[in-house]
Amino acid sequence: MGVKKKDVEKEREEKERREKKKEAWKGKQTRVRKRKMWRKNEMKKEWRGWHVQSFVPVARLGVDGAAGGDNVTVREGSTITLTCRLTANPSVYNLTFYHNGRPMVLEGTAGGGQGVRRSLVLNNVTEANRGLYTCLASNQVGDGQSNALNINVECE
Repeated sequence: MGVKKKDVEKEREEKERREKKKEAWKGKQTRVRKRKMWRKNEMKKEWRGWHVQSFVPVARLGVDGAAGGDNVTVREGSTITLTCRLTANPSVYNLTFYHNGRPMVLEGTAGGGQGVRRSLVLNNVTEANRGLYTCLASNQVGDGQSNALNINVECE
């Protein structure tokens, strides 16, 4: 009978040890689960835009007052305004307009930030103004080139 008591006690001790291990493991699982949930929440914050990321400028060139398209016809002698719409982070520090692949010399600076609009006014349009126009915006991340806008000039 003494042997059976020892066996019962050993089983009870073994059971208690297993229960303790189980409890300790539950605590670890909870800590691990909490850590995973925290990481998941941090990733969600990034996707919600709480951590703003830098990107190269996005540029779109268009003619004010004209239907949205990449091919515009204007009358000789008229005035048109080309607008380069920009979105960038960080802000654009340089903006250059190009006519047929050659940079145009302009007065003024391009500075600005999100959603900045920059314009080029062509007064008294002539045949010399015919061709492709683009704009190139630069920030610390890189350069972003706009679409090509073809200007046709109708002679009177």
